[in-house]
Amino acid sequence: MATLAFSGFVAIAALAGFVLAVAWVRHSPPTGVALVCLMIIPLWEKPALFQTPIVELSGAKIYLLDVVVLTLFVAGVLQVSQLRTNLRGWILPWVLFGVVIAAAVLRATAVDGLASGVNSGRWLLHFFWSLTWVMGVRPDRLRLRTVSLVLGWALALAALYHGVTYGVGGAVSSISIGGDTVQTGRVLVGSQTLALLLCAATVFLSEPSGLANSRPRFYTVSALVFGGVVVIAQNRSVWAAGMLGMAAVLIWSARKRARRQIFVQLALGAGITLLAWNYGILDGSEISASATSSNTYEWRNDSWHILISQAIARGQESVIFGQPSATTFLRQMDSGQTTLLSAHNWYVDTFLYLGLFGLFLLVTILVSALVKSRGKPAVWIFVLASVAGFGWSYSVEWYATPWLGAAIAVSLGASRTAQDPVPRSGLVAKPNAARASAGTPSSAVSF
Repeated sequence: MATLAFSGFVAIAALAGFVLAVAWVRHSPPTGVALVCLMIIPLWEKPALFQTPIVELSGAKIYLLDVVVLTLFVAGVLQVSQLRTNLRGWILPWVLFGVVIAAAVLRATAVDGLASGVNSGRWLLHFFWSLTWVMGVRPDRLRLRTVSLVLGWALALAALYHGVTYGVGGAVSSISIGGDTVQTGRVLVGSQTLALLLCAATVFLSEPSGLANSRPRFYTVSALVFGGVVVIAQNRSVWAAGMLGMAAVLIWSARKRARRQIFVQLALGAGITLLAWNYGILDGSEISASATSSNTYEWRNDSWHILISQAIARGQESVIFGQPSATTFLRQMDSGQTTLLSAHNWYVDTFLYLGLFGLFLLVTILVSALVKSRGKPAVWIFVLASVAGFGWSYSVEWYATPWLGAAIAVSLGASRTAQDPVPRSGLVAKPNAARASAGTPSSAVSF
């Protein structure tokens, strides 16, 4: 009886804590972004830090990560009116995309049981839940520029620590940490490097807020440091994503200032890289080897062909609606064990799990956002293009959703989100008139 009473008390306390967390995230969206950032920072040392089971239901393990993302999702659902405002006519395709994910998870559960079914679809659930929350928030309330500055320096310092302690490794190097844990020799893992790239773009390309059309020099210096660390991290997929993002801004942005910024960033970055190379700070042979090695890409390219062929061989249903079963795509290892064959490709993974229908919905939303981003701040063009490019050789993690969600929301027409936050009483009497007199574009998003 005492045990039952204690269990009931714990359940009520957990529910109350969950409700309070949802309320706090709704009240202060930067708190939700901060939770995402806190999970990005330790990915190198402790990749499974937030994947410790806290409860088990019918064999399905619930992790702290699940609770955090579910908190964000519930907060997003409760602000559905803002979600409709941000997405406008694209709210129905996004809801349909969520229905397709839910149906796939239910199909997998019916075949493999609750534990395996949920585990196989967890990556898509996390992505959909967190992105729904971000797209349901006015982008100016996320304070992404400030958050990106703080997270960027945290990741830069983490990279410095890794480089000093373990050395600067390349694309094919690995080291042993903590006995049994084998980690990449790079100073940051892929998700961290992508986050740092997005931080650099947000800090550098975001249009300045306030009455003065100026940009603190510290922001420019920070963006250069972040970009330098991205180069040192030697993740070719992030390099390619960054180049694609800059090319998209140069080609697609309607703002001349943004194109000038990209040219300046390229020139400064190239100059700093050459100096570091000349003085031995960067190992030229290591950088060159990372840039030219194609072994990993060739292996992934082969796996894409194998997995797509397997899906086609399973018939029309698998091609159109996917085959979400956890035991569908397995490969035999040299040790004799079987393991799930991951495509390391966002689009192939989505096709395998959701079929052409789910892939069509995802790609249509991304392409539409990119097309409509032309007249918006260039940072959103960069984010959309770079994340889409990164997905070609990685499966995009939910960690990128704060930037991706804001980019989609702004691009698809959240016109009210372009306004500055309401100023404190007495500081600015007529913010709109003041902004107009300062010559700041009305479509700039403040952070």
